[in-house]
Order: sequence, then C-alpha cells, then structure tokens
Amino acid sequence: MTGQDLITTLIESMEQFLQNNIPFEDTDDALTFIYHVKTEVRKFSIMDYLDESKSTDEVLNYILGHFRENAVIDEAIIRDVISGLDIETLNRCYYKCQLMELISNNEWFKNKLAKILQYTYAETPDPEIVDDVNDFREKIIDFVFNDQLFEDRYKRAMKDKRKAIITIDTDLKLGPIYSNVYLKIS
Repeated sequence: MTGQDLITTLIESMEQFLQNNIPFEDTDDALTFIYHVKTEVRKFSIMDYLDESKSTDEVLNYILGHFRENAVIDEAIIRDVISGLDIETLNRCYYKCQLMELISNNEWFKNKLAKILQYTYAETPDPEIVDDVNDFREKIIDFVFNDQLFEDRYKRAMKDKRKAIITIDTDLKLGPIYSNVYLKIS
C-alpha cells in the first residue's frame, strides 16, 4: 500500500463517517451498501436508541437521493430490496455514515453527548467519564461507522465535491511523520 493509498483511505473513511460524503455510482453501489449493512456484525439494536424509526419510504428516498448526478439507477430493484428489510436494518441503512443526523434526531445521543461535555479534567479523565465516553463511542461505531472501502477512493478523494473536507498537509521539512489534518464541514 502506498502513501497515497493510506492518505486517501483516511480521508474517505473520516469524511464518510462524519458527513456521508460518498454518493452511490450506480445501482450496484447502493445494493452493495445495503448488503454490507444487512450482514454486518451487530453489537446493539439501534431501535433501543431511536426516538422514531424510519419508514421504508424514508429510507428509500434517502438511498435514491444519495446517488451521483447522472447515475444509472434501477429504482424498482432498490425499492424491492428495501421493502424486504426488517425495521432494524432499515434504520441502520438510514443512519449508517450519518453521525450528525443520528445525534441531532435522537435524545439518547443528545443527552449522552451533553453529559460527556459537562465533565472537566486536567491531566487524567475523571473515572466517571470513561464509562460514558465508552458507551457513546461503542454506539456511534456500531450504528454509524462503515468499514466498506471503495476501489476508486483516490479519484473520489481528489475530484468529488464533498460535504465534509479533510485536507492533509504533510511537510517533510519538519520530519517524515509531521502532518496536519484540517476538517471543514459545510
């Protein structure tokens, strides 16, 4: 794996996690995403943490709205696949890669984050915060993080218009490991 591969994998993974930057190229991309979500190992039930579940139509509209311009889409196939999903998988498909959406629409996540932000510490974290942070982190990773990589991630990272942008500036004059990561969410 080259340095470009490592950096573009980092960019794609973080931007996808934060702001769902990766649109579907075609019907196969969407079906692969749905299959990946359906077959992933689950630690928690998302339904235990949502204020309202998403309907089949809401998930269908979300998936259909997440394609590139000029993408070739077979809406009937996507509709058939989505209509066959259970409520857990529907909601996982909706919230996968949508961190801000999950937190802003569900009280459990808002309250947990508000509680975590109230803690203060100087050198070491208060032992009480560790359990809350771990609980929050585990749920976020289980419900939002998508470990699916794309073959064309270099092209996507360099050419695509994105909602969240991570810019990596490596400066070998300061040492081979020095780098800055900047994040802008629009």
